[in-house]
Amino acid sequence: MDVSGISVLLVEDDSAFVDVIARGLRAEGFHVFAAPTVEAAQQLLVERILDLMLLDLSVAGRDGVEVLDFLRESGRLMPCIIISARAELDERIRALGLGADDYLVKPFAFAELVARIRALLRRARGSETVLMTGPLRLDLIQRRATVGRTPVPLTAREFDLLAYLAQHAGRPVSRDTLARDVLQVRSRATPVDNVIEVNVSRLRARLAEAGCQMISTVRGVGYQLAVPS
Repeated sequence: MDVSGISVLLVEDDSAFVDVIARGLRAEGFHVFAAPTVEAAQQLLVERILDLMLLDLSVAGRDGVEVLDFLRESGRLMPCIIISARAELDERIRALGLGADDYLVKPFAFAELVARIRALLRRARGSETVLMTGPLRLDLIQRRATVGRTPVPLTAREFDLLAYLAQHAGRPVSRDTLARDVLQVRSRATPVDNVIEVNVSRLRARLAEAGCQMISTVRGVGYQLAVPS
């Protein structure tokens, strides 16, 4: 499984542990963002596009479950693995019952952590075949877009861009991120920006023809697909 572009949030207040795990994950190809407090984790969840969270149950004197609650209350299904020294069955049941997807007891082998991350990401990707945001429906298997009952004809690149924005609906997506994750371009340049802008402009026009306008420009950042209230 190619993990390039996969972003991991590591919520942990032990700096030595963070250093070891972050270096290991980055060597595997992951992007890693570390948060030593509940507040820092919540801020990153608001500001960044993240794919998976590794969460300690004790973070700077606070219960790490606060971060999990914040994530789930926002309606996001981002996978979460608890990494904790608490081995008691009651703790594992509590965390899983509150929305964690897996539970790994410290100390653990780094190889096992990576294996669990990869397995969880495969399951998460495999289970999501249809994206719905307001009247917009994207069938990821048939690669079809509809607004209500109206088909929206899209090129392959337009569909990929719209699907990526839909997967991160309600959050700004930078041009750097679109270049890297959708166009598979590692470094941005003016021609790449032009390609993105042209395709987003076409997307807007096609959605408008179907009676839907959900893509907004976030000045200085990129684009955002609205989440209807």
